Amino acid sequence: MLNVALKRAKRVLLVFPMLSFAPVHAADAVSLPVVRELSCDVLVVGGGPAGLAAAVCSARHGAKTLLAERNGYLGGMATAGLVGPFMTATTPKGGTQLIRGFFDEFVRRMEAKGGAIHPLKAKIGSFSSYRAGGHYGMTTFDPETFKSVAEQTCREAGVELCYHLLFVKADVAEGRISSAYFAAKGGIWKVVAKDYVDCTGDGDVAFSAGVPTVYGDGQGDVQ
Repeated sequence: MLNVALKRAKRVLLVFPMLSFAPVHAADAVSLPVVRELSCDVLVVGGGPAGLAAAVCSARHGAKTLLAERNGYLGGMATAGLVGPFMTATTPKGGTQLIRGFFDEFVRRMEAKGGAIHPLKAKIGSFSSYRAGGHYGMTTFDPETFKSVAEQTCREAGVELCYHLLFVKADVAEGRISSAYFAAKGGIWKVVAKDYVDCTGDGDVAFSAGVPTVYGDGQGDVQ
């Protein structure tokens, strides 16, 4: 966890590394220069399935959209963690597709490249599931196909992709996020947007902005 304060006069970021939940002090700060500043209409933080959909749909509606991803590719846990298949997108017996929209478009794009099985074509029985009736309507996909199709879809929509950016802190003014900071190879990047979309998976942006959050079950225990 990082507690960060911005020292505006010198345009540097003060970063407080924390090894525990103990309080930290200004004397422990490390000054890092802001080496690059960007601006956009919509900043999406996190390039997993949610961030991909948010960024592409935002750009398609005409907003100048920047997608910041900490890895060197898109997909989040679907690619970096090899978490698949996508779970049920149909009614229990697989007869009717319920989840459509951007999800369906993206799956069909992967399918066209031989990198996915559409949920309506999936044949999965109870042998593969803890459920007596089995899971139907799941989407098996190839992670490498996901990466390439995701990047192609973003570029077609006009999304500005920024890889290897790790979110550090959000500045807040009058109850709204005013800027976001990222750690990059060459130093700290600052991004100013009109709207911010938190797709980090852990609510990192929301937490940094002071949005009320609950850690684990509220008693400190996590999955």
